[in-house]
Amino acid sequence: MKIVTITDNDHTRRGGIGAVLRMLANAGFDGADITMTNMEEKWRFDTPAFLGEVRAAQADCGIEIRQAHAPFPGKKYGDEDYNRRYDAAVRLSIEIAGELGAHTIIVHPIYCPTLSAKEQMEWNIDYYQSLASTAKQAGVRIALENMYCCPMPDRFAPNVCSLPAEFSAYYDRLDQSVFTCCLDIGHFAMLGCPPEKAILEMGHDRVGTLHIHDNDRIHDFHNPPFTGDIRWENVVSALAQIDYAGDVSFEVHMLKYPTELLPAAYTSLCQVGRYLAGRIEAYKNKNE
Repeated sequence: MKIVTITDNDHTRRGGIGAVLRMLANAGFDGADITMTNMEEKWRFDTPAFLGEVRAAQADCGIEIRQAHAPFPGKKYGDEDYNRRYDAAVRLSIEIAGELGAHTIIVHPIYCPTLSAKEQMEWNIDYYQSLASTAKQAGVRIALENMYCCPMPDRFAPNVCSLPAEFSAYYDRLDQSVFTCCLDIGHFAMLGCPPEKAILEMGHDRVGTLHIHDNDRIHDFHNPPFTGDIRWENVVSALAQIDYAGDVSFEVHMLKYPTELLPAAYTSLCQVGRYLAGRIEAYKNKNE
């Protein structure tokens, strides 16, 4: 299994995307999830230079670009000015992901607060279908992700694709050669849904990739595994039961670390990834 993590959304602060990729490779990661959520980064305003930096780093250290993050939110219900600006950026991020050989790009579903659940689903299905031809041309699959809302401070609630049944229903409406599901382990835990239950309910055919991170089952901390309350042995057992064949892909936020500590922090995170991969394989072997 490939061990992968996000590049985070502030490449410039750490010397550019090339420096980030070299740091990840030196820490032992097999691949990266290119984060394109910051609209002020080079991926958007100087795409050729950005692609050149990534390819130069790959030539130096051999790291793969396994997946990517599109701008978030890619669209806002009822905000046409925002949508005109971001539609082009989302499509560009899909094209960049394809250029770099990523197999998946996460495009988050959109919360539509004034719509019913059924109307919200139709609005999102139309949104995803509008991106399908761009994804096909780029040779990359779009991954939906389970999300949440924050109706009050420190109070989180389901909103769109938040729980397994609705998440599955969204995916089942779409072209499965173009779309897949990114299961965010921490988001399920925050909403009182044990991640292992969600994994088993959604099953092998829907689970294409993961966002692995830990929390206190209340807040969206995006911390490394084993630093919160998620029961990771249950998670790896469930992944083995559905014969998960994707990457061990982290969405751990590292920007709070001083630059001097990042190499050690990434090395530790990669070691956690190897451990999780080993536990998944051990459960698979036990289940045979």
